[in-house]
Amino acid sequence: MVLEQPRKPPLVLLPHTAVGEAFWRSCRARLYRELGYEVYVARESQLKSNPEAYSLLFEDNPWIMGEKPVEEGDLVDGVKTEHQPFKRHVFDPGILKAGLFAESQRIARLSYQPQPRRGLEGRILLDLNISSYRLRPGGRDCFEHIEDFVRRRYPDALTIVRETYDLAVRGFEVHPAAKHFESVAFSSIKEYCDMVASCERVVCFQTGSLPFACYYNRRVDCLRTEDFEVVPNDPRRVLRIDCDFRSFDLREPHP
Repeated sequence: MVLEQPRKPPLVLLPHTAVGEAFWRSCRARLYRELGYEVYVARESQLKSNPEAYSLLFEDNPWIMGEKPVEEGDLVDGVKTEHQPFKRHVFDPGILKAGLFAESQRIARLSYQPQPRRGLEGRILLDLNISSYRLRPGGRDCFEHIEDFVRRRYPDALTIVRETYDLAVRGFEVHPAAKHFESVAFSSIKEYCDMVASCERVVCFQTGSLPFACYYNRRVDCLRTEDFEVVPNDPRRVLRIDCDFRSFDLREPHP
């Protein structure tokens, strides 16, 4: 007599507004599916405030079965934030462990296939876009040495700037060092992926664009301005990106 295995509860991904975190959370869907879970994205996800990112990472994700509301009995993987006062609620069912998967399974995958952009071959793209609150004095970041470093190390770089993105509403700005470089514009998250996939190397802050640059270009210099450090190719991660990654701690002068 063969006993029927109990059905696993639905696994619901709950991405909030941080696009970098959403990148990694969307990649977790495939691992959950390989463990036999039905995977959904929460209907009440806060990432919906960024429709482009939500579409690319979750609506177009072949390992996600669709949207559903979070219900009692669901396993939830994600973050929900509240404001006034600020609270951050983290949900982790504790299922994904590196030892459950082969090395090849733990390489991050996205479904979007970039379209080549002519004229960027051999060029370095300098992405100096960052959340406005991080540029405020007295915050967690130190930008004192950014301008000197990028002008010395990447004198012929092109800055990449969003042309149709309402930065004031979305709360993003371009670091002032960008004014010293020629610029090239993009108009959507998919076009950003196209452009970083077409150039020689990407230089960016440790922001939400970092995993996209690592994934679609594979050659990235990270300008770190905070204590916390992200290493996308760290082999100890449950999910990692196979890339040539260099991190420069610019809280102090760098030679």
